Amino acid sequence: MVRSRMRRYRKVFFAVLVTLCAAALASCASEGIGVFKLTPVKGQAATVSVHNGQVTLSARYLDAGQRMTYLQDSGYEPLGLGLRQVSLVTFLVNVRNNSTGELLMDPGSIRLAVGMGPLLSPYNYAHLYMELPRGSDRQRILGDLKEAVYDKSTTIPPGRTMEKLLLFKRPEKVGPEAALLFQRLYVGGQETQAVLDFVAVDLGK
Repeated sequence: MVRSRMRRYRKVFFAVLVTLCAAALASCASEGIGVFKLTPVKGQAATVSVHNGQVTLSARYLDAGQRMTYLQDSGYEPLGLGLRQVSLVTFLVNVRNNSTGELLMDPGSIRLAVGMGPLLSPYNYAHLYMELPRGSDRQRILGDLKEAVYDKSTTIPPGRTMEKLLLFKRPEKVGPEAALLFQRLYVGGQETQAVLDFVAVDLGK
């Protein structure tokens, strides 16, 4: 059963990557989209979600202003001000463990496909340590970073939910379609995967 499930997930990932590669070729011809935001596919709300019975994953794209508001409301205003100086793609990701076992998530295994160029890996503490501004609030900013941003592998107990930011270096251009690829999610020791699909809206028009 597990092998059958894994084969199904591999097919899903392969299909997504093939679709995004085709979108990348189309984007190359049109030179891609430089000023953009990512939204759910047509007909969905602002948040993209997937539910497989054991895990519910939701992600919402935040622009710089929305990210600042979220961090300010969450008590991380210095971090929000610091991140304004870094060019990022930001998602607010909510993960709920619906199973009876522990859920282990490795943020470092998540990838962002933007339809142009290679898959993007998340920015972690080390990346942002180098790029965040230096100043009197630096230590507080770095402390808030560990609390507010997905960085290291984390365990979510049964029935519990975790919500943090997922950050990527902002690419110069994207294609018409994008996807968040969640790879190493372990529920009760068994691996599961998920794909959240987005479309790019050209803000430069």
